[in-house]
Amino acid sequence: MARALELSTQFLGAVFHKKAIPIPGDKLWVSMHTAAPQGVQDSSEVDYPGYKRVPVTRNADGWVIEGLQAANADMLSFPMVKEGGPFLITHFGIGTDADGEGRLLYQGALGFTLQINRGIVPFFEPGTLVVIERT
Repeated sequence: MARALELSTQFLGAVFHKKAIPIPGDKLWVSMHTAAPQGVQDSSEVDYPGYKRVPVTRNADGWVIEGLQAANADMLSFPMVKEGGPFLITHFGIGTDADGEGRLLYQGALGFTLQINRGIVPFFEPGTLVVIERT
């Protein structure tokens, strides 16, 4: 929760004190979740052998922005489920770290449940992961 509080504090500083929000790296990392993540990216994150977050470049090739919405520009494929399951994926996360607790920047409900089992390569079609910036 400390990282979520840190990001919220940085956002307030950006809005009210005109400070930049430091977001490291040239990639964002997409994760799959079995429930809404709570503050950090590894909260309710799916866990199967070989699972890894998917990197997406922080530019127009990686993300489409229209108005107050951003969405994945390309299909995002995760490693195949070789053991375990079924897993019911209901949410996604977008953060700054390839693994671990990570700084969770955005999270959202999928609007559907993605059931993944052994032998499945989970993926999200372009435009599936939609982030809406509230005004």
